[in-house]
Amino acid sequence: MGLTQGIWSPMRGFARRHQDYYDRLIDADEHRQGDQDGRGALSEKGLVGFAEYFLDICIDQASFMEQMLNLTEFKDRLAALLAYESAKSGSDMRMEALIPLHYIAINGPIERGTFKVMTGLSIRVSERLLKSLLDFGLLRSQTPKGPVYLGVPFGSLRFLFPNLWPEAEVVALKKI
Repeated sequence: MGLTQGIWSPMRGFARRHQDYYDRLIDADEHRQGDQDGRGALSEKGLVGFAEYFLDICIDQASFMEQMLNLTEFKDRLAALLAYESAKSGSDMRMEALIPLHYIAINGPIERGTFKVMTGLSIRVSERLLKSLLDFGLLRSQTPKGPVYLGVPFGSLRFLFPNLWPEAEVVALKKI
């Protein structure tokens, strides 16, 4: 049905409230409860209950994704990721990447030269920063000299989209 393609999915909501899901399915499969419960062999009341539950899940998950994709909050989460990665020894990631990364998140791909200028760093330092972001996967490009666009590597999920992929949290905790 295409419910699990892309970043938004009601399946996350079903998993969070799985007992409610099973209860509503069972109710929808109940036999008709008297003359006032629809026309078919199964309970219309149970089916309506499942439909209401399904719509509540969809609204809940749409609200969750709205929060995850709020660009102001996304910028803060992006800053937290950069701070974490730049604190690692030997990392060439720097906070100066925040503005161009946020710009790319909003507007889409930009030329590498534009990215470097937006950092405000020297050419050499901005080149190392760009390479570091490409190696990490936070920036991607179709060609070695082509425009760069935002990537979402697995290691960034717990910062950029917290609580969306619990697996990212588990893997991160195992590395600590």
